Amino acid sequence: MRRRSDPARRLPRSLIPLMAHAVITQGTIFVVRPTISYRALEIGLDSTLIGVLAGAFTLVPLLIAIPLGTLSDRVGERRLMLAGPLGMVLAIALIAGIGHGVWVLAAASVLLGASHLAAAIGQQAMVGALVPRSRLSAAFAYYSLTGAIGQTFAPGLIALFGAGRTIPDTQAIFLVVLALSACAIPIVLLLPRRSTSREEGAPSRLAVGQLLRLKGLPSAIAISGIVLAAIDVFTVYLPVLGLERGYTAGTVSLLLVIRAATSMASRILLEPMQLAFGPNRLLLGTVLLAVAAMAAVPLVDLVLVLALLMVPLGLGLGLAQPITMAWVAAIAPPGLRGSMMSLRLTGNRLAQTAMPAIAGSVAGTMGSSGVLWVLTLSLGVSAVAARRVDVNVGEDKPPGGTPPAPPAA
Repeated sequence: MRRRSDPARRLPRSLIPLMAHAVITQGTIFVVRPTISYRALEIGLDSTLIGVLAGAFTLVPLLIAIPLGTLSDRVGERRLMLAGPLGMVLAIALIAGIGHGVWVLAAASVLLGASHLAAAIGQQAMVGALVPRSRLSAAFAYYSLTGAIGQTFAPGLIALFGAGRTIPDTQAIFLVVLALSACAIPIVLLLPRRSTSREEGAPSRLAVGQLLRLKGLPSAIAISGIVLAAIDVFTVYLPVLGLERGYTAGTVSLLLVIRAATSMASRILLEPMQLAFGPNRLLLGTVLLAVAAMAAVPLVDLVLVLALLMVPLGLGLGLAQPITMAWVAAIAPPGLRGSMMSLRLTGNRLAQTAMPAIAGSVAGTMGSSGVLWVLTLSLGVSAVAARRVDVNVGEDKPPGGTPPAPPAA
């Protein structure tokens, strides 16, 4: 009897090209974003304007996330996963060609953000469509692992062109990552053609307000957004902190690699850790660990101690995304996974827009150390939210209860 149930426990092979697509798109973003910061420093922009550029990455996506989710439900995920890398190629080509002014960098950041969002909505909705409910946590752990892989190897690419220098060769990096991002385009042909938009029994439409009435969803969105924005801002401002303290680009890249590698390891171990502690305690405990580690970073100058702090920081920031993604996919009404994922990503983009703006204003007066204190406080807020949500994904019953019915015609 046990042998017969084993195939149901396996993740589908169709996830392999999806994961390859995600590794490339995520890796592209984690190379390009800190490199844009270095290009901004190279042309003489201050830390406040770097915060503005970080916010530009999320500005337009914040406005278009929900329409893109609806589009995914209607036309299928593959089309969004094609539009994503196409937009990235165009944005990087723009920077490599004429990216020596703040307006060009801002425009390219907006296009990068929209393209990354399209790819992410398509990827996450497709994971939810292909994987049985009982395996969602494992599937999204591996999916979020692709982001950790990108975060791990992307700084290594920057270090390759910046060892021994405070600012790496940004033009060479942009050209390499331009070729990398283009590799995601043909992978789309290997993805399943199925669309979540035609699932039997799917409600025709649910308003955003109705979806937000699902129990615990606002708290889960808040946790996901704050943690992701903390990773985002930390990645953008660590080069600034390094420049203030005289660290080389290679040293900064090494710190980012350690943090990302720890996040990657935590995602590999998500299932056994959930079995040991339960998803609720695991979520709260790891967020609290991130609060403690982030608070310590501004207090130390020794590179060795900072490297050690990257381990608990990576572990603390690594698990909020897969846990909340699996939970949102599990409670999504049939045929509305794209809409639900886009709602979660809207929360992410809202946090990614607000936090860099706050960080930029703080950096202007308190420097990058002040930014890290803001991140510590924000992660503390997410820890409070983690106490208020039940993210346990059961086999039969959604943790959020029965989804609200669509309004009568």
